[in-house]
Amino acid sequence: MDIGTYPKDPDNPLAGFLNYDERISVEHGAFRAWGEVIYRSPLTPDQMDQYELAKRYRLAEDIPFISRRGPRPKKSPQIEGR
Repeated sequence: MDIGTYPKDPDNPLAGFLNYDERISVEHGAFRAWGEVIYRSPLTPDQMDQYELAKRYRLAEDIPFISRRGPRPKKSPQIEGR
C-alpha cells in the first residue's frame, strides 16, 4: 500500500488493510496482489475506475475460478547453461 494507490473517502473510511509478504494469487487466481484494502462499504464504480480496480473486479467476476498450473518443467541443460 502506498500513497495515492487506493481511494480515501471520508464518507467511506478505510476499515483496515493487509499487506502480504509477497505478491500472491487472489480471487481464485484471476490476478496477483501485494495486499488488501478493506472499506466499510463497497467502493463506487467511479472510485474503482479512478484507481484501475474495476477491470480487476470484472475479471474476477467473469472468471470465478482459474485452475493453477502445476510446476514449470525444468529447462534442458543446454538452456540452463546460458
